[in-house]
Amino acid sequence: MPPSLPPLPTPLQTPLQSFRPLFHATTWRVFLCVLTGLLTGHTTLACVRASLLCATVSWQQCCDFFRRARWSRSAFLAATTALVLRALYPGGLPARLWWVVDTTTSDKPSARKVFGIRTFWRGCRRPGQLRTHQGHGWLLLAHLYQRADGSWQAVLVGALLWLQLRCAPPSRLTSVLVAQLQLPPQVCHVVVSDRGLNGCQGVRWLRAQNCHSLTRLKRNTVVYTPAEVPAVRGRGRPRTYGTQYRVDALDPSLLTEGAVTVWVDGRWQPATTWRGTFWRKRLPEQVTLVIVETAGRAPWYLQATDPTLTTAEIVAGYHGRHAIEPAIQAANALGLDRYHGRTARGVRRWPLLICLAHSLLGLLALGALHPHAGTRPLPTLGWPWYRQEDTVGQLRRRLLAALAQAGIFVPEGGLGHPMPKIMPVRPAGERAA
Repeated sequence: MPPSLPPLPTPLQTPLQSFRPLFHATTWRVFLCVLTGLLTGHTTLACVRASLLCATVSWQQCCDFFRRARWSRSAFLAATTALVLRALYPGGLPARLWWVVDTTTSDKPSARKVFGIRTFWRGCRRPGQLRTHQGHGWLLLAHLYQRADGSWQAVLVGALLWLQLRCAPPSRLTSVLVAQLQLPPQVCHVVVSDRGLNGCQGVRWLRAQNCHSLTRLKRNTVVYTPAEVPAVRGRGRPRTYGTQYRVDALDPSLLTEGAVTVWVDGRWQPATTWRGTFWRKRLPEQVTLVIVETAGRAPWYLQATDPTLTTAEIVAGYHGRHAIEPAIQAANALGLDRYHGRTARGVRRWPLLICLAHSLLGLLALGALHPHAGTRPLPTLGWPWYRQEDTVGQLRRRLLAALAQAGIFVPEGGLGHPMPKIMPVRPAGERAA
C-alpha cells in the first residue's frame, strides 16, 4: 500500500516548507507527490505516474495540478529563487550575484492541440531526425555559483515558454523572467548570455531592472570611441560618439593590455587581454569591451555594462556561462521535454517543477542542504567508471539507492512495496539437467 504522503528525503522537507503558502491543502499533497516523482523518475514519462507514490492522490489530481489548480507562477519563481539564495548563502548575500540565461527547444507530442506552437528548425539534427519539428522553445535562467576551486555550478531557478513568431523575442523574455524572480535589490546582479541574446534592446531592458549584462559580441559589431570635448562649446547638443570601429579592427592604442588564465580545451592556458571603454548606439551608457586572445583560438569579444568588474572577473564570468549546458541536459533527463498535456497553462507550468527539482539536486550536490542530526546521509555508489558523487545526475541515483535501501522503491510498482528479487538466468543446458 503506498504511503499517505510521498517519502521525501529529510534534507528536502524543511526547505520545501517555504512553498506551503502557495498551495491549498489538497494541492499541497499533489505538489509533493509530483515533485517526488520528478526526483525518483516516476513523473518523467507521464505526470499521472506520480499517483503511485501516494495513496491520497489520484491520477486526475496530478493532471489537474498543471492545467486547473490555482497557484501563481510568479510566486513559485520567487519562492524558488529565495530558496536557492538562502541555501547557498546562509551568512548573507555577496556583493555581486551571477546569473546565466540560455534558450533551448523541445519536441511536443500532440503539438497541434496547443495554441501557438509552430514548426522549429533543428539546430543540431541527429541521424533519423527531420530538419524541422513540432515543438516550442524554453528560456531558462540559472544562478551561477562559484566553488572554492574556481569552477562554476548552474542551478536552474526559472523558465518561460518561448513561441516562435507569436511571442516576444528571447531578449525581452529575459527581462520579464528576471522581474518575476524578485531579485534582492541590495546587491549587484550580472546576467551572462551568449551571442544570440546580446541585442542592445535586451541590454536596455536588463538595465531597467537594475541588472548588468555580460555577453559575447560578434566580430563585426560596431563600437564608437567617446567624442572629444571641444575647446569652445558651440551651438547645439554636444557630440557623444567619436570614431567608429569594428571590434576586430580596433586601434591598439585605445586598449589596455593584460594577462589572464582561461580554461580552454580542458586545461588552463595563458591568454592576452585588451580592455577599453566604448559607446554602442542605442545603449544609454558606455560599455567595457574585453578582447581575449589565446593560442590557436579565435579571439573572444566580451561586453560588460558593469564598469566595476575587473578583467579577470569578466573572463571568469563568461567562462561560467558554459555551466548551463550540462544543467539543460540534466533538466532534459528530469523530463523537460516530456510533458504530454495539451493545455497552454500546463505547458507553461511544467518547467517550473523541473527547475525546482534541478535546484534541489544541485543544492544537495553543492552541500548546501545538510541532513538533520540523527539521519543517515545519502549512500555513495562507488562506481569505478564514474567516481564523481556530487553531480546532479549522480545525486539522483544516490537518492534512488537510499529509497531502495529503505525498501520503499520499485521502478515499475511505485513506492511502498518490497524490492523484487532478480534471479540470474542460467543456460539452457543447466536448466535441462
